[in-house]
Amino acid sequence: MKKEEYIVPENVIPIIRNEQVLEILPDNISYVSKEDLVVLFFIEVPPSVAEQINLISLPVTEEIVKSWEMDIQEVYEVALKNMHERNYIKIYTMDGIMTEQFFELKNQEFSKETMEEMEEPFLVVTTEYYAEGAVGILDTNKLQEISEIAGEDLYVIPSSIHECLLLPKSKMKLQEIREKLMYANINVIKPEDWLSDNVYEYSAVTKEIAITGDNLRERDSVEHIR
Repeated sequence: MKKEEYIVPENVIPIIRNEQVLEILPDNISYVSKEDLVVLFFIEVPPSVAEQINLISLPVTEEIVKSWEMDIQEVYEVALKNMHERNYIKIYTMDGIMTEQFFELKNQEFSKETMEEMEEPFLVVTTEYYAEGAVGILDTNKLQEISEIAGEDLYVIPSSIHECLLLPKSKMKLQEIREKLMYANINVIKPEDWLSDNVYEYSAVTKEIAITGDNLRERDSVEHIR
């Protein structure tokens, strides 16, 4: 099995970072800008063959995109499709995560029934292994489903590159959320895991994520998450 056989669009997955990461990345790395974030792309190799071909993952460069005869928007759409088809993203209740940690019980994904029983109002967007899960906020279909169940728009809180929190907007004041996020980013989150100091909101009407109360830039001047 040759390494080149795995460098195909079907193996592309997205990850998400703050736009500041572009300052340290090579100029030829392909990305899509969303708000103050960037979506990067990697070739994911199955663990069963990774050692055989000496490749675990590979960043997608402009040269690779060109070799596929695609543009970056097409790569973005394929990466989201791959993420969805692999059931890559999980949405858990905060109650479920705490139960899993304390009682070593397997966590169950969010459902309408679990939302009605929640004591903690937060939902956690992550992956099964709680790694690189913040990219799940790109799945706006799932956010739309949650928003419809909650009956209102959502705050999207970028707690780290590994997870984001979802919260119905009526459950907490924006200023309190900002203070909690800033405290966590300064005192809890490792610098390499930091994602953003901004709180976002998901609108069920526009089906987009945008920075909440964004006075720093015109809202229409940046690409929202949609």
